[in-house]
Amino acid sequence: MELILINFFYYLILVAILGYGFFFNRFFFSNIENYGNKNCDLGFIGLAGILFLILISYLTNIFFSHNEIFNLFLLLVGLFFFISYFRKYISQINFLLLTLIFLILSISFFLFKNHDDFAYYHFPFAYHLTQNKLIFGMGNFDHGWRTPSSLFYLNSLFYLPNIKYYLFHIAPVYILGFSNLIILKKIFSYRKKKLDFIFYLYFLTFIFINTFFSRLSEHGADLSGQVLALLMLLKILEIINFNEYQKKKYLEQVVLLLLITITLKTFFVLYLVFFIYISYLFYKKFFFLNTILNFKIISVSLLTFFFLVFSNFSSTGCLIYPVEFLCFENLSWAIKKNEVILASNWYELWSKAGASPDYRVTNPDNYIQDFNWIKNWFDKYFFNKVSDTLLGIFFICSIFFFLFFNAKERKKIKKIKFIYFLIIILLVEWFFKHPALRYGGYTLITLVIFIPISLYMHEFNNTFSSKYKIIIFLIVITFIYFIGKNFYRIHKEISKYNYSPLKKPFFFVGENYFRYQENLNFLVLKHESCKNKWQINCENLSPRLKYILGYKIFYKNK
Repeated sequence: MELILINFFYYLILVAILGYGFFFNRFFFSNIENYGNKNCDLGFIGLAGILFLILISYLTNIFFSHNEIFNLFLLLVGLFFFISYFRKYISQINFLLLTLIFLILSISFFLFKNHDDFAYYHFPFAYHLTQNKLIFGMGNFDHGWRTPSSLFYLNSLFYLPNIKYYLFHIAPVYILGFSNLIILKKIFSYRKKKLDFIFYLYFLTFIFINTFFSRLSEHGADLSGQVLALLMLLKILEIINFNEYQKKKYLEQVVLLLLITITLKTFFVLYLVFFIYISYLFYKKFFFLNTILNFKIISVSLLTFFFLVFSNFSSTGCLIYPVEFLCFENLSWAIKKNEVILASNWYELWSKAGASPDYRVTNPDNYIQDFNWIKNWFDKYFFNKVSDTLLGIFFICSIFFFLFFNAKERKKIKKIKFIYFLIIILLVEWFFKHPALRYGGYTLITLVIFIPISLYMHEFNNTFSSKYKIIIFLIVITFIYFIGKNFYRIHKEISKYNYSPLKKPFFFVGENYFRYQENLNFLVLKHESCKNKWQINCENLSPRLKYILGYKIFYKNK
């Protein structure tokens, strides 16, 4: 029964996301949907639905919690939209591909153990949103509450009757699934064309994300953001190399990808530099003015940025945490600036291999300065994290190169040197400030390698028809690897944890998952007791609680 239930809600959420995507595109991203065309891009429609639900989650939590009834009603409305648009805009082949992709990916959400951060703050944050409306100063409870992600807000909408919170880990599946749809649609768009730089780049990316990011338990907000960041940069490269109509369409797609990505993890705000470059490159073009300076798109973009900033601000008193100069410590609930600086240094220390759950260098401040950290980082992190990633990337490239090798012919391609230069600049910034693969490293390293390989292969005299069997073979092998790796993981979890995916398919939830909500309830009760003078020793309560306009505000005594 539980197996049927989890699959039922998995597909209900999928069609609801698509339904909202159709609805959202109709009014805001009209070029993405291609009205009147049954061959519309379901991948981008799905991502538009995800953005719409993120905005809905941000907005509604200001006024009430995301309880089971509200969430179920929200999904049923999305289902209604899906049914309304289904026959008009979804072809049979697109529907079959959609079903196949999400059927393959469904194996990934059957797991017993999530990553450590899931128990630390991912699950508690999403659960908090289902139990409470907006509360100011949650960052005073714990460090994990100071880095809100739209992923937590999205997951909170999957708190549903009977299934409860057991789908709080599932949002990355939809992001990966819709990304696969986008990439496969691009690959098969070459059926009657010669294979070029863009084709090879997309295909390499498809293999990479499905082999390296096959474990859902490791995704979090970081890896999902990197999948979308990869797609965004591929679309920007397409903008440079295609005609006016396609540029207009792809610009909207870049905006959509950028908006979701920066809400997942705020360090992706750095990727705005690519959009600024595209703006500069095409600012004289009518299509740019018509697309980007469109009131609807500006409205969605500003609304997304507002909620991104507001979620940080309401939790920490910072517009973007932990950027010290964007913090306002004079606000009652704000984190002190010295704590913000310590947090920023901690992120840097962690990413430079100066700390782990059971290890920390003796002099952290000195360690992160200059090049003091490099030797230890190479010893503890480059080997074997980065080195294994590089070996995997070069293995993919070698196989790919061998299978597609052919005689060369001269083909023109527009210059992409400046985009490549920007990627290298961000890679350098990544290495010196936060050199952990989770903090954007996967995206930058893969593109630095994939772009020159794809440019070299661009000159191979290949057509889709001549390499059809190889293309299908690589797609099938990639998905077989994805399924096999997850089967092996499930087998290990059955042996180690006595996990039973057929009888009890839910992930493990311990008592500590609810510790923040219990602590919050305890503090509210204690403060109410103090308010009514039932307790004497009230000054020791931390954080403190006050109410303004019906909203709870937690703060620490300065």
